[in-house]
Amino acid sequence: MLLTPPLPSDNVLSKSGTEESKVMPIHTSRRVRSWVSSASYKISILPSRLGIASSMASRRCSWSTTAAGAQNNIIDQCHCHHSDELSETATSEQQQQQPRISSNNDRITIGDTHSGYSAAPWESDCKTSAVVCELEENEGRRGPQLMSVFQIPAYMVEDHIWDSYRPLCFSVGECLRSWLYVHSELGNIVTHLCGLFIFVCLALLTGPVVVPLAAGKRGEGSTQASAADYAVIYAYIATVLFCLAASVAFHTLACHSQHKHFRSLRCDFIGILTLIVGSFVPIGYYGFLHSRRILIGYMTMFVVLGILGILVSVFGHVEDPRHAAWRPVIFMGISGAGLVPIVHAAVLNGYADAVDRMSLWYVVGMCALYIVGTVIYAFKIPERYRPGKHNVFLHSHQIFHVFVVLAAILHYVGIIRALTWAHASAG
Repeated sequence: MLLTPPLPSDNVLSKSGTEESKVMPIHTSRRVRSWVSSASYKISILPSRLGIASSMASRRCSWSTTAAGAQNNIIDQCHCHHSDELSETATSEQQQQQPRISSNNDRITIGDTHSGYSAAPWESDCKTSAVVCELEENEGRRGPQLMSVFQIPAYMVEDHIWDSYRPLCFSVGECLRSWLYVHSELGNIVTHLCGLFIFVCLALLTGPVVVPLAAGKRGEGSTQASAADYAVIYAYIATVLFCLAASVAFHTLACHSQHKHFRSLRCDFIGILTLIVGSFVPIGYYGFLHSRRILIGYMTMFVVLGILGILVSVFGHVEDPRHAAWRPVIFMGISGAGLVPIVHAAVLNGYADAVDRMSLWYVVGMCALYIVGTVIYAFKIPERYRPGKHNVFLHSHQIFHVFVVLAAILHYVGIIRALTWAHASAG
């Protein structure tokens, strides 16, 4: 049975069965007493009882559970205007099966908040309005206002993560400032920022230090690497940097807006595909260094597969949760194609030669780290066994990021070792 977070105790609902029923805002502070909720509720229903259209902002989000039968959800619209004062208007109604358009022509998308589905999320291009969570405007209170799953849009919800979400901010500056306080995405950002720092240092040291030492490590080997060696190694480093940078950008901008969320998520997928292709380019190069035709054939195959994967990511809407099953199929399909040149080289030159020529054990270690990290992320370990206990640290996405960085470093070491063997054998 799927565990769901407990409902807030101060969530006051009005009597059902009337069209004028209202729902009070969900207060995040545990210091708010029950009489505050009761008083606020009585004030909120006064306009409707007097026959006056209420203009009060509801400012809350809905949460639906997947129990037997359909349940009614409530969606809100908060309009954030970048002016001297923030004006908000919102309407609440029972969730329908189709998206609706509000009176001010702002686009609203609704869906199953538990599964994370939001109808046609890539179509939302309005910067100043979206289905957003509660935005408290208490200027006297210091510090960031973190949200629970009840207070954020459906597409931002992570399974078994119940709290510590950032609110939508509609500001790149606010997204960047979120690096300075603790929230559910901070670990994802920091892990790949560390990976970025490591590979920037490697990029600066590879050309003048690492490659010359590796090429001349054995006495009879060549003392100077070719331009192709530099190109292959730096191509791999560039793909790692792009993948990590795209990941950092996504996890940073995920709370900007619905539009930016899905655009940056698409870039994250492209970064993953780029890294997959970039990881197999050095393997093919050193595996068929003396077989130019085979080498060109495999390089062409990698590039074509990468372009096809990127096209699917851009035009196929793989970020839509309805198409989530295609993501691992695409990634594993391209990764599986990378095993073809490894097997080919082992058959052509022998297993022992492939171990040295392609740094085979380093490749196996890289694949093992990627697979273990992917399994941990796919099965949501450990938060699925301790829901709500890993909202900030040590949830599966962070662990997956650590495995990605370790796998990238291990593969870099394997490429340098293949470079060393290639020049030693040539001598």
